[in-house]
Amino acid sequence: MAATVLIRLLATAACLGTALGPASQAHAQSAGQGTLRRVSGACQAETVRFCPSLEALVPSPREQYICLKSYKSSLSFNCRAAVNGVSQH
Repeated sequence: MAATVLIRLLATAACLGTALGPASQAHAQSAGQGTLRRVSGACQAETVRFCPSLEALVPSPREQYICLKSYKSSLSFNCRAAVNGVSQH
């Protein structure tokens, strides 16, 4: 069971890295943890809807941000504001 979760985690991380490139990852790493936590709190429903590969895991706020930023125009106002807050840092 733990091995399956680990494999899913590694596969998701590889997909995110390939699809979004190093620039997106570097930006997310430099954003403050408090700012990233706002994404996690404001974007629960959007994470389930737009990032189903993260649903099986306990995604970090950084993983949520990386996934959700490509869906900005479809996000709720509060979620979009949280994602934009990370983008501005």
